[in-house]
Amino acid sequence: MLEGVFDAHVHVIDPRFPLIENNGYLPPPFTVDDYRARMAGLGVTGGAVVSGSFQGSDHTYLVAALAELGSGWVGVIQLDENARDRDIARLDRRGVRGLRFNLSRGAIDIELLVTQARRAYDLVGWHAEFYVDGPMLARLVPDLPVAAQRELATQVGEGQRSAFDERHARRVEAGRKGPRRPGGMTGAQRLHAH
Repeated sequence: MLEGVFDAHVHVIDPRFPLIENNGYLPPPFTVDDYRARMAGLGVTGGAVVSGSFQGSDHTYLVAALAELGSGWVGVIQLDENARDRDIARLDRRGVRGLRFNLSRGAIDIELLVTQARRAYDLVGWHAEFYVDGPMLARLVPDLPVAAQRELATQVGEGQRSAFDERHARRVEAGRKGPRRPGGMTGAQRLHAH
């Protein structure tokens, strides 16, 4: 059996909390208990619970899931545009470590995206995850601060890859060896340390 496996992308769909249909899609329930049953015996000891477009910016399900999963688990959220600094700090204390921007399922204000990514990074050192096709990501990266680019995580939509993905992956990896963030750790180390 494997030990110490970190599942980097988990969606928890708990029917006790609100869901929003997105482009006709509403996923079936998949609770923490369902996840544990499916992963039993695989050595998963931590991971990242990621907000889906169908959960909007309601984080009650995520905070509940992180509490239920315990140490070793972190959250990646979609941030409400009206969130205050204290809201971000509270979510950070509850285990959130990143923002997710879904550019594949719905319109998004790029200026707002950049502002939110910079703000969360400056306040608490969160990384940014983009659910986006590679060519679109290539247009976004120059607008992000260099420090945020170092911690950039991407999920390329619809299985598409581009030459940009490979160049950027090397740049991100090189950046992880660069300057440290609060606490003396890179973002990847901080993510896994919690």
